Amino acid sequence: MATRAPSKEITLDRLAEMLVFAAKLVDRKGPIAQPILDRCEREYLAAKQRQEARSGSQLERVQKLLGAANIQGVSKAPLVDQVECASEGAFSKAGTLRY
Repeated sequence: MATRAPSKEITLDRLAEMLVFAAKLVDRKGPIAQPILDRCEREYLAAKQRQEARSGSQLERVQKLLGAANIQGVSKAPLVDQVECASEGAFSKAGTLRY
């Protein structure tokens, strides 16, 4: 029995090519090929999400999240400026968190 070569990670560009190919296949062959397109789309989105998670800092990720949340009325005010270091209690008189 022949052994398989070790699998390599498929690049995001290659997944994008496969996604386009699968879309063309569905256009030509009809709904019978739809599961192939659906699978390619899931694989592409998962790989893109993994790549975004690996790149950039956590601060950038949270800022992007807050940028989207700001549309819904959530303030983007930096919490670091509101936090004070003190040993007297959990909250200051102004209501900001102390640690």
